[in-house]
Amino acid sequence: SIWEKTARIGDLCWCDLNCSSSSHIGIVLDIINFDYWNPTRKHEWVYSVWSNGRFYLLSGNKVDKV
Repeated sequence: SIWEKTARIGDLCWCDLNCSSSSHIGIVLDIINFDYWNPTRKHEWVYSVWSNGRFYLLSGNKVDKV
């Protein structure tokens, strides 16, 4: 299912930081626009990710669970 493949808060994730061909590992800090009671699509979520010593806000389609 999609939920098993979706990175959640506290999970390690692969993230595309700058549309490069390589992905980076990060930690999911928050998922903005995600509401369990009112589901939206993953591309509408905004992930707050810590990677390479910096915070990033990334579209849901640029983040995958490790």
